[in-house]
Amino acid sequence: MRKWQRDAVAGNIDGNLNPNDIGNAFILPSSYIGSPRNMQEYIQDAMTYVRHYGRPDLFITFTCNPNWEEIQTLLLPGQQAIHRHDLTARVFKQKLKSLIDVIVKYSIFGITRCWLYTIEWQKRGLPHAHILVWLKDRIRPEEIDQIISAEIPDPLSDQELFDIVTKHMIHGPCGAFNMTSPCMENGKCKKKFPKPHTNDTITNIDGYPMYRRRSTENGGHTFTIRLPNFPNQVEFDNHSVKSIKYICKYVNKGSDLAIFEVQNINKNDEIARYQMGRYISSNEAIWHILSFPNHERDPAVQHLAIHLENGQRVYFTEENVLQRAFEAPKTTLTEFFTLCQKPDVFGQFAKTLVYGDVPRYFTWNKSSKKWEPRKQGKPHPSITGIFKAKTLGRLYTVHPKQRTYQDACRELQLLEDDNHWDLTLADTALTSTPNNIQDTLHRIRQTNQCQNIDYTPEMYNEALVLIEDLCVLISNLPLNHYGMPSPNRPATDLVNTDLQRENQYDHGSLATIIMNSEPLLTGEQKNIYDRIMLAVAAEQGGFFFLDAPGGTGKTFLISLILAKIRSQQKIALAVASSGIAATLLDGGRTAHSTFKLPLDVHNKPDAMCNIKKNSGIAAVLRKSSIIIWDECTMAHKYSLEALNRTMQDLNSNNKLFGGAILLLSGDFRQTLPSTFPDIQNNYLNHEWLSQRAILAAKNVDVDEINFQLLPGDLMSFKSIDTVVDENESVNFPIEFLNSLDIPGMPPHNILLKIGSPIILLRNLNPPQLCNGTRLVIKKITGNILEATILAGKFKGKVVLLPRIPMIPSDSTIPFKRLQFPIRLAFAMSINKSQGQTMSICGLDLENPCFSHGQLYVACSRVGKPSNLFVLAKDRLTKNIVHRLVLH
Repeated sequence: MRKWQRDAVAGNIDGNLNPNDIGNAFILPSSYIGSPRNMQEYIQDAMTYVRHYGRPDLFITFTCNPNWEEIQTLLLPGQQAIHRHDLTARVFKQKLKSLIDVIVKYSIFGITRCWLYTIEWQKRGLPHAHILVWLKDRIRPEEIDQIISAEIPDPLSDQELFDIVTKHMIHGPCGAFNMTSPCMENGKCKKKFPKPHTNDTITNIDGYPMYRRRSTENGGHTFTIRLPNFPNQVEFDNHSVKSIKYICKYVNKGSDLAIFEVQNINKNDEIARYQMGRYISSNEAIWHILSFPNHERDPAVQHLAIHLENGQRVYFTEENVLQRAFEAPKTTLTEFFTLCQKPDVFGQFAKTLVYGDVPRYFTWNKSSKKWEPRKQGKPHPSITGIFKAKTLGRLYTVHPKQRTYQDACRELQLLEDDNHWDLTLADTALTSTPNNIQDTLHRIRQTNQCQNIDYTPEMYNEALVLIEDLCVLISNLPLNHYGMPSPNRPATDLVNTDLQRENQYDHGSLATIIMNSEPLLTGEQKNIYDRIMLAVAAEQGGFFFLDAPGGTGKTFLISLILAKIRSQQKIALAVASSGIAATLLDGGRTAHSTFKLPLDVHNKPDAMCNIKKNSGIAAVLRKSSIIIWDECTMAHKYSLEALNRTMQDLNSNNKLFGGAILLLSGDFRQTLPSTFPDIQNNYLNHEWLSQRAILAAKNVDVDEINFQLLPGDLMSFKSIDTVVDENESVNFPIEFLNSLDIPGMPPHNILLKIGSPIILLRNLNPPQLCNGTRLVIKKITGNILEATILAGKFKGKVVLLPRIPMIPSDSTIPFKRLQFPIRLAFAMSINKSQGQTMSICGLDLENPCFSHGQLYVACSRVGKPSNLFVLAKDRLTKNIVHRLVLH
């Protein structure tokens, strides 16, 4: 038996819990409208739109109303709408068509890229439509209130609109007015009505906005586009994986099913189960009789077959079994290969396409089973007879020289396996020193669970000790947590290692810093400096806050305080809220990595730092003469409260921060939680780059600027994305995961050049490599980047960056992305630049800042106004001030 046949049989056995049922399965094919396979196909079609065009912009619900005038005027005397389902179905279909025309043809929300809808029937039998719309121009946050309103109109200015909204768009009554309402559960409305008043629309992390709903005294009123007597609800879909998953599955979930008779049936008989569970209302029956579609969409989605060689799906009967055995059926995949073999212009053009792009230029003839060139569409600019349409395909071809798709993916390094890490270390060994190789090995071990490890503690004990020290430094976890043997060392050695690290500073360098810096102190700085040193000498604790505008010498003063205390053989712990600010301090690390704060600390008001009393970092905190937290204004208050509780516990002292001295430094004026002419000559000079940056308010502007800036040949590095929960892999195809661009994560496709400035997105080796560290690419190999640190105490140091697996901390879909933990950073977001001082700064304000603090941060990165270059429309920008923050 051939292997592919064996695999097919094995798959059938795996899908049946009872082997005796093999051969007795009855399934509902996807061609049967409303079947589970049919609905799953529509879900995947919707996800195809997401993969090509990103998240949908609008989620519209359109509901049938039996009181529509068109229905009521056609009823016979004594009839009600429930007696004429043919009327309700026809009128609803016509109104739905009109609504789609208003959206698509008249572009009331903007030019439409694609759309789809599905019809469902309510419990009472009336239809409603769920509509998803993708727009060519994305809806910006400031435009939401022009499209969607959650406010009741003013009856004095527009009585007709007031009547429509109050009649069709009011929920309830529920809550205290009607505790028996169906939406009430445990004394609360399941739909969370009434919604709270808010003066601004808030797009939250789950993707479901809280629309502006001002109280009357605050000037509440409505902006809307009015459609006569159309009860519809428009939702803005924020960029959230959770909302995309919910919407694409929800609009294609199908009708509710219920079995009301229990009997012993064949579990593999899908037809019997479907017939027993489905319920078709009178209105739905009329809808099907009239041949109205349950789903519509544009553009079309062509389903593409994908299979191994000679693995086509075969349908046969007793009459044609021999014919099917000798004639392999043609599929879209086999005919794609046939098309590529043609010598004409169409065959040559097909060779340049990937499988998923074929439907854009060719149509599939179902009767002749072959691809034919399109006759209509957008003409190809250089090839006569080639036309492009909007049709999309789902699947992609792979390496044609390999026997299986898995082998092809492995050849292209699209799969995460131990071979990837072998290649990474091989690239490192060819280009780097032993110390860099050791650092790279540690980073791979610290972020992965490789399978083939067989280290002997006796032979590699010294290496294991060094690696464990780095693991403890970064993650506060011993080596055995990552699957490697523990080194042979005393139990107290780990604690001593942390203490030794904080006492290993060069006292000669510290003395030089003190001698050169103390005479430069201003009167105000000298007063602060003396006061801090007196508190350290008294050892009685204290809580200090250093507040000053950007560029006035806060970092200079903090560096001097650190040097002075460390020169006295005392421990001074330096942390910062951002990686960039941490790199500017000698021995600085991010607060999250030092204090082991929870990643979602903003959701945990009673959080504690993940620090054990007998750990090395606990000993460091107890013995610290001072803890300095720079850029503390960027930290959430729960972070400080978590540190306070932890210090009180470690020191067994109920005083503030356990009686320790804490110096908070920051600037409450800052954000609360075109190329330079000589770039062609200087883009490889890391000294030149370290003093320059272009700032923008939005990540999308940052990415666009970075893509255009540097000269040279581009190299592309694509991530390997996988769903952590294998059961979700059907709902979230790889192409969809590739399309996700989540803040704090690298993109799926990173385009790099030699000399590209980059910013690190993970703590790899604090304080040297922190989240936010700026570097410049020096050398590129397939699996390793060699880069030079641009700023901070380790400026000029050459480091190696491997790909590492990353799971987004705030995503509702736990997926893993294996990629270099970087983004391009010649241009960077304003928030990322906080704490950094530059010689020259460009500021892109074509999209304005979100707040006054963000604008303040951007403008205060340079010391002279003449070194700040601003790009803004009409030489104007918005300065958004939240006055409540200032009082």
